[in-house]
Amino acid sequence: MTRLKLYRLPPISPLRNGSVRKGHCVMEVIKTQTILFFNHTAKWSGGEISLFGLVVNLDRLRYTPLVVLAGEGKLAERLQALNIETIVLPLTPDIVEARKEALGLKSLLNPMRLLRGGKYVLRLARLIRKHKVDLVHCNSLKSDLIGGAAAKLARVPCVWHVRDRIDEDYLPSRIARSFRFLARHLPTGILANSKSTLQTLQLSGSMSSRSRVAHPGVSLREYSPLPFLQGTPNDRQRLILVGRITPWKGQDVFIEAAAQIAPRWPKALFQIVGVPMFGEEDYERGLHEQVKRHGLEAQVEFVGFSDKIPDLLQKADIFVHASKLGEPFGKVIVEAMACGKPVIATDGGALREIVIPGSVTEVQKGETGLLVPMNSVEEMANAMEALLLDSARAALMGKNGRCRAEQLFTVEATTKEVEDLFDLLTVRGRHRKQIPRKPKSYGALL
Repeated sequence: MTRLKLYRLPPISPLRNGSVRKGHCVMEVIKTQTILFFNHTAKWSGGEISLFGLVVNLDRLRYTPLVVLAGEGKLAERLQALNIETIVLPLTPDIVEARKEALGLKSLLNPMRLLRGGKYVLRLARLIRKHKVDLVHCNSLKSDLIGGAAAKLARVPCVWHVRDRIDEDYLPSRIARSFRFLARHLPTGILANSKSTLQTLQLSGSMSSRSRVAHPGVSLREYSPLPFLQGTPNDRQRLILVGRITPWKGQDVFIEAAAQIAPRWPKALFQIVGVPMFGEEDYERGLHEQVKRHGLEAQVEFVGFSDKIPDLLQKADIFVHASKLGEPFGKVIVEAMACGKPVIATDGGALREIVIPGSVTEVQKGETGLLVPMNSVEEMANAMEALLLDSARAALMGKNGRCRAEQLFTVEATTKEVEDLFDLLTVRGRHRKQIPRKPKSYGALL
C-alpha cells in the first residue's frame, strides 16, 4: 500500500530528488509494509489480547496490518469494529482445539490431520501471495508451525512470536525438542514474551541476532490506580485471582490458602475471575465442590468471564497469581501493578522479570510484591495474611508496581520492540525494501 506524507518546508529549503514540491509543503510517496498477523484462534485470551494491542498500536505510516484468524470469535469482532482488515480462514476443530498435553508424534503424524493441515498451509500461502504480504507474524505455537510453513512456500520473511515456554515442564519432551529445532530453521526471526521464554528455545548463531524480547505491555490509560484503603479483619477486603480456569493456573491452591486464613478474616472476599476454555469444565466443577467442603460459599466468588478486568482489579486490595508451572510471562500481573495493586505470585518462569520481590519477614527496597514457592498452600496463605495485616506496606508495593509498569511494561514499548525486528527483517535481504527517512530539517509532519 502507498501513502502520502506531507512535510512543511521553510520557503528557501532545497528539495530532495524524488520529492514533489507544492507551495511550502513537500509530498513523499511511501510504500508501507504489509504485515500479515496469523493466529489459530479468535478466542479472547492472553495471547490474543496481546495481539490486539500490537495491531491497534502499529505505526500505520510504516505498516499495513492484515489479520488472518482460523475461526470466528471476539478477537475478530473487535478488530473488524476498528476497520482493521480481518480474514477468517477456517481451520478444522481437531487442530484448533488440540491441547498441548495431548500432543505427541503419533498425534502430529496422523495422516488425516497432516492432509488437512497441508491443505490449509497451501491456502494460507496463496493468500499471502495474493495480498503481496511483506512479512508474516505468527502469534501462537500452532500458528508458528502453520504460518511458518506457509510463509516459506510464499517466500516471504516470517516472525514467530513465542508466548509459551518451550520446555519439558510445559510441553511433551519430543514436541519441545522438535519445536526448538524448527525455531532455528523455519522462521526468519523470533519474538519472545520474556527472557525466560527465549532461553527455553536454546537459540544460537545467526538466529540469536534475529531474536528479540518484547514483554507484553498494557495501556496505562485503561489501568489506573485508586487510593489504597487501610484495612482490618473487620473490613471487607478483596483478594483477586484472574486467569483461565485450568489446573496449572492453581485456582485450587488459592482456595486452600483462603480456607486457612478465612477464620481470621471473616469478611475477606476471594474472587476467581475466568472460565475454562479447552474442555476443562470438570476441573471447574471440582473447584466449586472444594469451596463447599470448606464452607466458603460466602467468601469465595466465581466471577466467570469478564471484559471489565481493569474495574475488577481497581476494586481489589491484593492480586494473587497461583500458577503451578513457570509462567512464560504473566501479563495480568502487569495489569494489576498498573492498577497499583500489591502482587502475590508463585516463583517461576518469567515472574522475576516482572515482580521485585520482598519476603514475608523482610522488606526489600522497591518491592512490588511477594513471590512464594509453587504448590505451597501454607506459603501462599502466609503471604496473603502478611499483606492483609500490613496495609501500609501493601500500599507502597502497589505504588512501586505502578512505577515499574510505567517504566517497563507499556504497550508502546512492546510495539517498538516488535517494529524494530520488523524493520530488521524487511529492510535487509533479497525480499526487503528500503524504508524512506524523513527530511532532516523539514519541520513537523502535517
